[in-house]
Amino acid sequence: MTAETAPTDRRYNLIKTLPRIRWLSFHEQLSFIGPYRNPMNHDPEPLPASPRFVLAALLVFLLAGNGCGRKEAPGAPSSPGPTEAGNTPSLSPNPAIVSAEKTSFNQVTAQLDPGGSLYGYLSTSQWLEGLSGRINGWRDAVLSLPNLGEREKSNVNKAFDLITRLIKNSGVESISGVGVSGIALEKGFYQTKFVIGRDPNGASGAIWTLFGRVPRPLYELDWLPADTVWAAFSDIELGAIWSALVKTVEEAGFPELTAGLGQLNGVVQAATGKKLDELLGSLGGQCGVFLTLNSSNKISIPQPNGGTFDIAEPGLVIVLKVKDDTLFDWADRALKDNPQVIRSEEGGLRMRTMPIPLPLPVALRPTIARQGEHVFLAANDESVKTMMGVKAGKQNGLKSTAEFKRLAQGMPLDGNSFTFVSQRLSDTIQQVQSAILSRAQASGKEMPPMLMQKIYSINQPVSSFAVGRNMAQGWVTVGHGTQQPANAVVLPLVIAPTAILAGLTLPALAKAKGKAQDISCVNNLKQMGLAARIYATDNKNYFPPDFVSMKDALVSPKVLICPADANRVARANLTWDNFSASQSSYEYVTHGLTESTPGLEKKILFRCRIHGHVCMGDGHVEQKSSGAQ
Repeated sequence: MTAETAPTDRRYNLIKTLPRIRWLSFHEQLSFIGPYRNPMNHDPEPLPASPRFVLAALLVFLLAGNGCGRKEAPGAPSSPGPTEAGNTPSLSPNPAIVSAEKTSFNQVTAQLDPGGSLYGYLSTSQWLEGLSGRINGWRDAVLSLPNLGEREKSNVNKAFDLITRLIKNSGVESISGVGVSGIALEKGFYQTKFVIGRDPNGASGAIWTLFGRVPRPLYELDWLPADTVWAAFSDIELGAIWSALVKTVEEAGFPELTAGLGQLNGVVQAATGKKLDELLGSLGGQCGVFLTLNSSNKISIPQPNGGTFDIAEPGLVIVLKVKDDTLFDWADRALKDNPQVIRSEEGGLRMRTMPIPLPLPVALRPTIARQGEHVFLAANDESVKTMMGVKAGKQNGLKSTAEFKRLAQGMPLDGNSFTFVSQRLSDTIQQVQSAILSRAQASGKEMPPMLMQKIYSINQPVSSFAVGRNMAQGWVTVGHGTQQPANAVVLPLVIAPTAILAGLTLPALAKAKGKAQDISCVNNLKQMGLAARIYATDNKNYFPPDFVSMKDALVSPKVLICPADANRVARANLTWDNFSASQSSYEYVTHGLTESTPGLEKKILFRCRIHGHVCMGDGHVEQKSSGAQ
C-alpha cells in the first residue's frame, strides 16, 4: 500500500489484506512454516511466499499487540490488569503538563526533599515582579480623590516616591518563589528546608547583601556554653540599613521624615556623645544572643498565693561584632563616675560590671565587655567569663553535648545565620506554665485554665538547630529537630485563630464580669447606706459607730465583701461572730454623722477600697467612673 492510502488502524490494515490471502486448511495452517503437501496427491507443493509472510505477521501481531490489537489513545490509561503482586491494577501516568508561564519551580524544588510529610512550592513572581510599578500605578487614582489640596497632593507624591524606592532598593521584586519541605531522617527526628528563590536576572537588593553575601564559618558556635538553651546569630549590616533608609528618605524629598531622622540622631548624640549613624557604623555586621540555664544554681519564683517554684538560673548575653572601640568607650565613660562599677582588664578582656541590689531571686549584674572584634552585653559577669572559658577551650561548650551533636549531624556548619533551641528550654517553659495554671485553679478565678492548658499542650517540648545560607540561587535554610515539620506549619494556623478567639472572647467575658462585679459592689454600698439610716432612726438620728453595729439591718457580713475582692472566696463563710472590720472590702470614712448634719449628701460615709465607689451620707452611691447613681 502507498503511504497516502495506508490506514492508521492496524485492524483495518489486516482486514484489507486478508482477501488476498489464500485460505489454508487446518493441516496447511499447522504446516505453514514448512513445505505444503496436498492431501489428495501427497505431492509437496510450496506455499506462496506472500501469504505465508502475511500470516506470520498476523500471528506475531496477535501475540504482541495488547492481546486484541486495540490501540490506546494518547494519554489514556492502559487496560487494568494484575500487578506483579497480583492485587491492584496499575495505571499509566498522564503526560506531564508544562507551564505556559515561566516559574522558578525547578530552581527552588531542587533544594527540597521530596517524599516527606511536608512539601510545597509557591511562585511569587506574579506578585512581586514589578511590585513597585504596580503600587506606583495607584498614584493617579489617589491624587484624583476630591478635596485634596496642593499640600496633600505633594505629600501623596512623596509617599509614593518613598514606598516605591524602598521596594526597589529592598530587592523583594527579585524573589522568584518560596519552597518548604520536611522529611523524617529517623523516627521522631526530622529535616526541614525552607528556600527563598532568587531571580538570577533580577536586580540585587538589600535582602541579598545586608544579611550576608556568602556563607562563612559559624565560629560563634565555638563560644556557646554547654548549658545554652537558646541561641540566634545572624549577619546583619545595621549601619548600612540605617544609611540606606536615610538616603531613600532624602531622595524621596520628604523633609518631615528627614527632619525626624535628624532629631533621632540628635537625641542619641545627646545621650551618648555619638550620632546614631556613628554608633551603627562602628558595628561589624554580625550580632547574636544566647540564653543559658544553669542547673547547678536554682532560683525560687514566688507566686501570689504564697507558694514558690524553682527553675535553673538564667543568663543572657548579647554579642556584637565591632570595628572599633566606639561602643565600649562610650559605655566606659558613662560608668566611670559610678563607684559601684567593677573594672577588670585580664588577658585582652576588658570588662565593666555594675551590681544592682534589687530584691530579685536572681543576681542582676549588668556587664559590658570587649575582646578582639566583639562587644558583649550580659546580665551578669559570670556568663561572660564562662563564654570566654569555652572560647579558649578550657571548658566544654555546646558542641560537646549529645543533644547538639545529634542535631548538627549532616548539617552545614558554614552559613550566615543559625538558631538553636534546646529541649530544656521547652521543658522549663512548660514548668512555668503549669505552675501558673495551677495557681489560677487554686485561686478560684473564672479564667478558664483548662482552655489555656489545652492551647499550651499543643506545642510539645522540641529541640532544633537550623542554619541559613545566602546562596547564588537564594536563601536556603536547613534545620534538624524533633518537631514534625507539618506541625510546625499547621499548628500556628490552628493556635493563632484559637489565641485570637481567646483574645477577643476572654476580654469580653472579663469586661462583662467586671461590670457585674461593679453593679454588685454598688448594691452592697446601697445596702450599707440603708442600714446606716435604719440604725440612725433607732438611735436618735446618730449614724452607727462601726460596721458591726449595723448587723441587725444587714442580713450577713458578706455584704461587706466586694465581689472583686481577691480574698472573697476565703471569706465566703463569714458570720457576725467571727467578723472583724479589717476583713471588710469597704472603709468607714466619716464617723459621727447625724441625720441633721449640714451637707450630709456631700459627706462620704463608706468607700470601696477596690473600685473607689462611695456611699454618701444621704444614702446615694456615686461610682468613681460613671457618676451618681
